[in-house]
Amino acid sequence: MNLSKKVFKNQELNEKNFSNTDFVDQDFLECILKWSNFENSKFTNVNFLKCDIGESNFKNTCFINCSFDSIKAFNMNFSNSFFKDCNFLEFDMRDSDMNEIKIEKSILKKSVLRGSHFENSILADTIFDNCDLKKCIFNNAKFDSISFNSTDLFMSKFEHNIYKETMIKSCNIMFARFKGKNFDKIKILDSNKDRTKFEN
Repeated sequence: MNLSKKVFKNQELNEKNFSNTDFVDQDFLECILKWSNFENSKFTNVNFLKCDIGESNFKNTCFINCSFDSIKAFNMNFSNSFFKDCNFLEFDMRDSDMNEIKIEKSILKKSVLRGSHFENSILADTIFDNCDLKKCIFNNAKFDSISFNSTDLFMSKFEHNIYKETMIKSCNIMFARFKGKNFDKIKILDSNKDRTKFEN
């Protein structure tokens, strides 16, 4: 199914099945899409504004040139999804499954991903700016040209990752744990490292 050139505004699309759907040049404005299934779908040039998409399934989904602005997205399943050229502003995606995702050339600003898991994921050319990443798990992941700016990484775990050109600047990494052979590839500047653990 292909849905193109359409605006969804003030609609309730709860518990719907949109699996295997191509969304092109779409706008979702102030919609509720909770408990819906978007598995194996593709979003190209799609904008989400002031929507609630919480507890929906976006597993194996592709997002190209999409924007998420003022979105509630608690307990999401984005596992094994792909994001490229995406912008996230005030995106509240706490306690979500981001395992095995690939995200590149994207920006996350003033967003909440607290308690989310990014295990076995690939993060490239992406910026986390002023985000809440408390208690996130970034284990067995690959980081390439990643910047964490003014971001809260309290009690987050970075274990057995591969780092290349990774920057943590003006962040809170108190009680965070970095374990593995190449965490020394991370450049940490002006950050709170009180009780941060670095282990081989």
